[in-house]
Amino acid sequence: MSKRDRKPGVGIGLVLGGMGLFAILMLVLLLFGLGRWLQPDPPAPDLVGRQPEAVVTHISSDDEPEPDLVIEDAAPAFDPSDLCPVEVLLEPDDGAQLDDARVRATMSYHSDWSGLFVDSELVEPNRYQLEGLPCGLFNLRVNAEGYVAVRREDVDSISNKQVVVPLIQGVFLRGIVTDTEGEPIEGARVKAGHEADYTDVDGAYELQVDPAELWRVWASADGYLSDSQRLRLPPDTIEDAELDFELVASREVTVYCAGLPEDSCDSVLPIMCTYTLLPWGSFCTGDPVRCACPEGTVAIRGGGQTVEVPPNEYEAWLDFRSSGSIIGRVVNGDEPVDCEVMAAWSPQSLMDFADGFMNIRKGRTDEDGHFVLAGLVPGAWSLNIMGEAGDRATRYETVIEGQVTDAGTIDLTAGGVIRGVVIDALTEQGAPGEGVAAIRADLGTELPSMGMAYSGPEGAFEIGGLEDGDYKVYTVMRPMTQEDVTISDGEANRELELTTGAADLLAENGFGLVTDEYGELEVDQVTDGGPADRAGLRGGDVIDGILVGGVDIGAFFPALDEMLVEAMLEHYPGPGISLIVDRDGQELTIPLE
Repeated sequence: MSKRDRKPGVGIGLVLGGMGLFAILMLVLLLFGLGRWLQPDPPAPDLVGRQPEAVVTHISSDDEPEPDLVIEDAAPAFDPSDLCPVEVLLEPDDGAQLDDARVRATMSYHSDWSGLFVDSELVEPNRYQLEGLPCGLFNLRVNAEGYVAVRREDVDSISNKQVVVPLIQGVFLRGIVTDTEGEPIEGARVKAGHEADYTDVDGAYELQVDPAELWRVWASADGYLSDSQRLRLPPDTIEDAELDFELVASREVTVYCAGLPEDSCDSVLPIMCTYTLLPWGSFCTGDPVRCACPEGTVAIRGGGQTVEVPPNEYEAWLDFRSSGSIIGRVVNGDEPVDCEVMAAWSPQSLMDFADGFMNIRKGRTDEDGHFVLAGLVPGAWSLNIMGEAGDRATRYETVIEGQVTDAGTIDLTAGGVIRGVVIDALTEQGAPGEGVAAIRADLGTELPSMGMAYSGPEGAFEIGGLEDGDYKVYTVMRPMTQEDVTISDGEANRELELTTGAADLLAENGFGLVTDEYGELEVDQVTDGGPADRAGLRGGDVIDGILVGGVDIGAFFPALDEMLVEAMLEHYPGPGISLIVDRDGQELTIPLE
């Protein structure tokens, strides 16, 4: 079964190699914990349009082997009122004509956290039109009865006027969810891929899944510990499968935070219930915070604090009474800003990891722009502030136990900005939806000044609110390529073209790649007489996988196979590489030099 016969895979982050960047990546992961708060979603429709963005181009000559980057005048940028309709073409694997599928685009806005949902209009069977879609990145959802659900992330409506979505019938996965006494659990949620179902009164569930992308199934229910099981099926299987779950009853532990307003832990992220010897466990939720914990002695961890909870106890207190705090004021010019403030703390030693890998604290400014983040453990903290219009500022403060650290007045209009574009090394096209990090490289051992953003339409990105200094900029999930930028007096010394890798394997073997209408990597051109040509690679071949030393690396990590293929093609020049390609429905193996 080729990738064109399967729903497109979801981009899942993978850091392949680059272990020397571990410390930096831990800091990046801390900011990734801010989630969609850092995502550069489009502004709400009633906001003022953006200024035109610059276009990055090359000027090169024989005397300048490393091309300089210059800025040309750009066409006016798309503002919130501009629309970019997209046509969605469905291709069911049985050739059926569908006129009742649900095709929906989703976008979100920072201004009030509301979401934009754009439902499609049926043009003709299997052809749907997303009208009223703002220009920018959107997520596509397709649900059709009798077919596996499809989800695509970060589709660029500016450059993609038509999206082709294969639909497959897949196979059915069925089973029973019971407790340890064998009694069925009603209302348990079972999830695999993009499909989820709730068990009936007999504990039974049914999911329609794509066997080629099935790798793990999760089950959860109120009052029980969640469980997951690894499940692999042959990609071309047509046989339905069965998988049962036996969930262990949990005890609910309510967590309070001494020293925080009203003893609420709502501002502390994340809080986890773990076994006493493990630093990682299940996430706790709600306000008051409640944790689903196993029986016996457990550890509640959060905010850099840990407390043990003996058996048969159902309440825990994290103690922040002697911790430090950060205060400050946020303005936009001379006006106070009403916005959310978040801070991230980096573990300073291996011992700190016992109190959690992530420590994120959130708060909000008052009507005068003042904020207080209380109950902070000693150490280096990064403040991340973003106004409703997307303006950002980042500050780095050291917290001392029992003391108040004043961050002063933070102006969202101040600070330097790094701009650029992310280029996919394999297709030489702009890459939207890529996380980009800028790490200040001249601060010694203290917490590095850093900022983050996601690339938008055609790969453009902008990281704002940065202090003066020297920065290293790289894509977060594929950090093998770095670029140096200096900010002086709030101005960056250059715009960036940030590639995701070198892709030497393509150049040395004489072939190029493009992204086809299905979102797959397709061979675009093959140099006559080159190594790839002699090996039998042809234009139009679709990259389905990669062998390294005869081993299919995607088979070991089916959820990451697409990212593994891209990372290997971008960063590993050989030897021992063979491509698995689909050519008109036939799977072939092409060895490269």
